[in-house]
Amino acid sequence: MSDGTPLDPAARLREIDDLQHEVQRRAAPRSEFLFVTWGLAWIVGCLAIYLGFAPESRPTFPLPTALIVAGLALVAAMAASGLHAARSAAGTRGPSQRVGAIVGFLYPTSFLTVGFLGARLQAAGASTAALVSYGLTATCLVVGMLSAASALVFNELTNVLLGGVLLLAGLVSTLLPAPLNLFAGVGAGLGMLALAIAQRRLAFAQLIPRNDD
Repeated sequence: MSDGTPLDPAARLREIDDLQHEVQRRAAPRSEFLFVTWGLAWIVGCLAIYLGFAPESRPTFPLPTALIVAGLALVAAMAASGLHAARSAAGTRGPSQRVGAIVGFLYPTSFLTVGFLGARLQAAGASTAALVSYGLTATCLVVGMLSAASALVFNELTNVLLGGVLLLAGLVSTLLPAPLNLFAGVGAGLGMLALAIAQRRLAFAQLIPRNDD
């Protein structure tokens, strides 16, 4: 330093660590955007499928129409989150990019496995209600576990909370009869929206200067 003050190695390491964390935070996708995108997709998709079953005597929508609406909501969420993640990671290199590529590989691979197993169950004679229940619970399990695992890599509390919300929704869905178990998926979507609001409020609070006097 120009004033001759000796450098504090511990303080310097903390400064470097804080800078690295800030760079990673800026390069990472905005969690609140992803929570809102997927929260809405879960709410719309689960409610659409529910209305394809209820009321039992005369469903609100034909089931194929309901499944198409749910599929479109899923595809829209995947496209929006994929584009957002790609823009956020543009220009990044190194370990963060490799970890992101691995996580990006695990999600579609896991969902392909869920889909192929669902096809086998259908071929074995599983009913439509049973397949919907399987799809909901399996999705909660896969996304919940991957979110919790990614929290260990990225050290993000929000991913832990997201994993907990989805795993809890998956557990609740196994305790409810079809099609009422779809409301567990709606609850998961509402939980994501709550996480987005909480994170937004926390980020806003950090911008407010504190008066320690």
